[in-house]
Amino acid sequence: MKQKHWLLVLILIAAFGARSGYSLAKGIGREPGPPSSDAAEYSRYAWNLAQGNGFCGPEPGVDGEVLSAYLPPGAPALFALVYAIFGKSYAAVRVVHALLGAASAFLLFLLAKAVINKRAGYVAAAAYALYPSAIFYSDLLLTETLYSFGLILCLWLCVAWFAPQPTWKSAVVCGIALGLTSLVRPTVFLLMPLLVLWGVFVLKGARAKALIFVIAVVTYLTTVPWSLRNYSLYHRFILVAPRTWTEILGGNNPVVATDPKYAGYCIWYTQVPGWEHKFDGVPQIEREVVAKQLALQWLSENKDKWGYLLRSKFIRFWSPFLHQDNRANRLIMLLSWGPVLIFLIPAFFVTLVKFLQERHPGLLLHLFILSNLAIALIFYALPRLRYPMEPFCIILASGTVIWLWDRVFREPRTTETPAV
Repeated sequence: MKQKHWLLVLILIAAFGARSGYSLAKGIGREPGPPSSDAAEYSRYAWNLAQGNGFCGPEPGVDGEVLSAYLPPGAPALFALVYAIFGKSYAAVRVVHALLGAASAFLLFLLAKAVINKRAGYVAAAAYALYPSAIFYSDLLLTETLYSFGLILCLWLCVAWFAPQPTWKSAVVCGIALGLTSLVRPTVFLLMPLLVLWGVFVLKGARAKALIFVIAVVTYLTTVPWSLRNYSLYHRFILVAPRTWTEILGGNNPVVATDPKYAGYCIWYTQVPGWEHKFDGVPQIEREVVAKQLALQWLSENKDKWGYLLRSKFIRFWSPFLHQDNRANRLIMLLSWGPVLIFLIPAFFVTLVKFLQERHPGLLLHLFILSNLAIALIFYALPRLRYPMEPFCIILASGTVIWLWDRVFREPRTTETPAV
């Protein structure tokens, strides 16, 4: 095996070791979190699913556990599969997360190699293997690890497999991958218009351009069984989960528009003064209706706050400074996202211009980053929402690292594609 192959193997071992080691230090078999936490809710849905009780669990406004679509089914389905095999083992889920983290590092290597060059692939994979935020989220029973893996897989399929030689087969596979990833987090659907524009701009020939629409159609068709299940449950169309307007309301309300502590952030909508009792006894599906009315009314009556909301969300989205009292968490965020952001800024604009000129498939990374920014501006800025795009920022940042390395150490030129 070649030396660099060993290097990649060591990187993947480090990725798994760092994640599983962190979980062991924290207590790999410990409970996911307090009963009301997101992690505990995901686990309860997963356990009910593994027990054959259907996709049921806690839902706001409803007592006990009920059949619901409150959570997207992707992560609970994975946890349920693990529970069905190993029993209700939180340790097993965390080990699976560590494996997904290592697999993500490998896919990131392949994607960076396709977008920039092999050297950047090693840098990106190594950075992600030991990326503090990735290690932190791997320990949590949430969507971040599975969603990030799905996104990296999807973008690699689109950029490195589909774009060079578009075929029906590759288009269908890309669509299925995107559809399954949307069942982990439905924000994938906000990328679809940009994906279509990417295909029309980058791909050559009418047939290839038409196949990008096949990807979009297959993405939606993949979610049809879940949407039909939701229709049979609620008697109305719900693509994945009925949470859009309650999330929008959480990030666009009088509190976040006036309290500096919540600038660019969110507050649970029932904690907004004057709205405390508007959702009493109201199930999630109806909360969406109430939240939509409140959000549209408040936004229409407070247009003078739009600029502040957008500006504060933009700043918080990019900031490496975590707004928490926990000093360790603040340091982790600063050491994770801070260096990536510094190296990303020049690489983003240089590669954007270059990829536009060349109609390079790697342009999809820029579009995905911009789609995540758009999501933050519509909803709110949160490290958990930004984290899935950070692997792609690491890829672009690795180009800057390679460029600086070559300038400082004056390495001889190679036949590889320039890093930036």
